[in-house]
Amino acid sequence: MSSFAELHARLQKPAPAVIDRKARKRADESEYQRNAKIVRERDKHCRVCGTERRLSTHHVISRSRARRSKEKHAVERMMTLCYGTATSCHQQLHDGLLKIYPNTERDTNGPCTVEKWDKASKQWQVAMRKT
Repeated sequence: MSSFAELHARLQKPAPAVIDRKARKRADESEYQRNAKIVRERDKHCRVCGTERRLSTHHVISRSRARRSKEKHAVERMMTLCYGTATSCHQQLHDGLLKIYPNTERDTNGPCTVEKWDKASKQWQVAMRKT
């Protein structure tokens, strides 16, 4: 074996970037799980309809829009919604029947304002429950 090959074999190689990405993803997910539990304990019910069954946490600002932010999983940026049925608040949000506005100058009783489409009046109406 040549001297170059021996030296090269002894040099410490940098860890592949894939491992770093996986570690960051695991840390990100554990932070989300930890903060999601805090949010569910804080709210104790769906922030829109008030039900206490089948709850999940939802980001006020979607993860994809805040992915570079260090505070994307901050407790203040998440809220509790019900899920699991076609008429659940989480599903209505994804169907475009609910709108979430992050912290603004509006009078809110939480981290955001939620508006729900009212079919009868054909207008958006504030739909937040007090915590």
